[in-house]
Amino acid sequence: MKCWALAAVTLATEGKSLSGDLPPVSLTFAGDQLVYPMRMSRGAKDSQYVTIYVLADHRVRRTDPTARQGRLFTNYADRVRPDLVQSGDLKRLSAGSPWLTAFSQTLNRPAQQVRSDFTFAPADHDTPLVSYTYTDEYFIPIDVAVLLLVLLSTAIGGVVLLVRRQRSN
Repeated sequence: MKCWALAAVTLATEGKSLSGDLPPVSLTFAGDQLVYPMRMSRGAKDSQYVTIYVLADHRVRRTDPTARQGRLFTNYADRVRPDLVQSGDLKRLSAGSPWLTAFSQTLNRPAQQVRSDFTFAPADHDTPLVSYTYTDEYFIPIDVAVLLLVLLSTAIGGVVLLVRRQRSN
């Protein structure tokens, strides 16, 4: 028997605002299978966007019927480097460098798409998946900079030609 831990919370203020830090909500239960209780979202009226982080001995894959519904992505899969972890709880959980697998799924019609809780099993391979997003931020967009450079070069060339003509006269 394995012991699983779940931390999740959704806050709805019904027109009021939230302020201040909120402590994490944690739920722990014993079981023979890794399960994320999602079936209750079948009653949701709005789209559901779910991100799941799984720490395990190996990379994991989704095995439930809901995995074939909506848009499911494996966002990340690699061993955790405890030396980079800052949270005390996460340091404790990541002792031994387990695999972290991150999934995200969008379910636009939860009443039709949510067919089960999410379940997980070891993946067929422990191949890392690390994607990077590069954001280049410049003072001005690169295409505008190139255009300005061309215009400036043309203006300087025109001034040089004008000065040469005046000197030759």
